[in-house]
Amino acid sequence: MGKNNESPFLNELLKLFKDSDVSMTCPYIDRKYLTILHDAANEVRIISDITEWLNSCSNTYERKKTLELIKDFGDKIHHCDNLHSKVFLNKERAILGSANLTVSGMRKNIEMSISIDDLKLIEELNFWFDDMWDKTKMIDSSDLIKLEKRIDNEGTIKATFERRKIGLSDGSPIIMAGNPDEFKRIPNTSRDIPSEILEIAEFFPSRKWLAEFFDIWTYIIGYFKLKEDDQRVTLSIRNTRDRFSMIIGQRYVVTAYCNGIISLIMPLESKISNEDKPLYRQEVFTKMGEKDNYLNYFKTDSPKKVFSYYKDDVITCIKNELDRTTVSGYKRHHRKELYLISTEEERRENLLNKAFRTIN
Repeated sequence: MGKNNESPFLNELLKLFKDSDVSMTCPYIDRKYLTILHDAANEVRIISDITEWLNSCSNTYERKKTLELIKDFGDKIHHCDNLHSKVFLNKERAILGSANLTVSGMRKNIEMSISIDDLKLIEELNFWFDDMWDKTKMIDSSDLIKLEKRIDNEGTIKATFERRKIGLSDGSPIIMAGNPDEFKRIPNTSRDIPSEILEIAEFFPSRKWLAEFFDIWTYIIGYFKLKEDDQRVTLSIRNTRDRFSMIIGQRYVVTAYCNGIISLIMPLESKISNEDKPLYRQEVFTKMGEKDNYLNYFKTDSPKKVFSYYKDDVITCIKNELDRTTVSGYKRHHRKELYLISTEEERRENLLNKAFRTIN
């Protein structure tokens, strides 16, 4: 990691991609990094192992978004079984190394990459890539449909990160390589933010968006003087790894989703403004068979703005839930770290710095 928490690898890739026609091979790709690099380039051709790429996504939401990106790239992405190489090149320069185009490759793992500007070697590498390109092919529409159906039907990903394999049927060439000597990985002891929380934070729309959301939790915790060990309250992540949730008793009261949606518990009589705070969807809480409260979902660029508008309604519902419950049914899923992130500014800044230092 370079100065000011920048990724030297990303910085060098940006120089290579800028205003260039770029060819790359990489099995694991973070869609946000790819978008950044693609926007900097004239044109990008990609060879990847689509099966492994999709299986590496942290949750179903990310798999779907990645599949959408693959569709958008069309014939600019080819599939190759068992691909392991990480090569990025244009007509004047190449970068080769161990790092994938992922958060781990950019910022967590101990990686090595080299930059090559010898034109003869560059020519050979481009010849190698073009040969690979000719021997592989894009994913056809029937395979894309199969992949989409399998993603829709797979359910949630377990916390152990055991993933169901999503396979392709095409006959892309298989590239074999000898097994290297096994190296011991040096443990990273600098992480005081659990990796699963950081991985979720990294997929929120922006640093500002997530900071505003945690401000909402901070306000609620302070307003009701909630302690970390309050048995009525659960702050959790889901196995789908796409949200941070505050639960009072049995009810989700304030939740943030990676796709820029915030859900708020609100009374039935709440007046919804659909002008600058449009309602995305609505669910109904019931009690003894009768409608009790709404859980309203808002797609927004500013969760703070939405909460401020409906704050009194949300606070009223939270107070009612706190008054009528003694223990949250989800308490076993409570994450102390989320409480500390909400109440300790330094810890929150640490999370935000780690989550957004290279992609925003």
